[in-house]
Amino acid sequence: MARCYVVKDTQMKKLVFILACLVIACPAKADFTGADLQSACTDNQDICDFWITSSLLGAFGSQTNAGLVSCPPAGTTPTQARLIVEKYMHDHPESLHLPAQDIVFAASQLSFPCIKFAPMLPTPPER
Repeated sequence: MARCYVVKDTQMKKLVFILACLVIACPAKADFTGADLQSACTDNQDICDFWITSSLLGAFGSQTNAGLVSCPPAGTTPTQARLIVEKYMHDHPESLHLPAQDIVFAASQLSFPCIKFAPMLPTPPER
C-alpha cells in the first residue's frame, strides 16, 4: 500500500517551491537572458542563488567542450556566487542580451579561472 507523506519542513517546502518556479520560469534556457537573470536576482535572491548554483553544477546542460568552466575554491557559497554574477552583470551591461548561463559562466571564469599547467617538455638539443 502506498503511503503519502505530508511535508512539514519549511525548508523542503521552500526548495520544492523554488524548483517549481524554475521549471515554469525557465523552460528554455536559451530564452532566459542575462537581463532576465538580473531581474530574478533583484526580485528573489533565493531563486537567483539556486539558478546560479544549478548552472555551475551543470543542471541546465553541458558547460564547455572541456567540461571545466571555472575552479572555485572549496567553501564557495551560493550567496558568494550570486554576488560575483551580480557584479559581472553590473560591470558588463553589454552582455545582458546573452543567455543567462553564458553570463554565469563568464563571471565564474573571470573570478575563478582554472590554471592548467603545461607539461614540461624536454628542451631539444642544440645543433
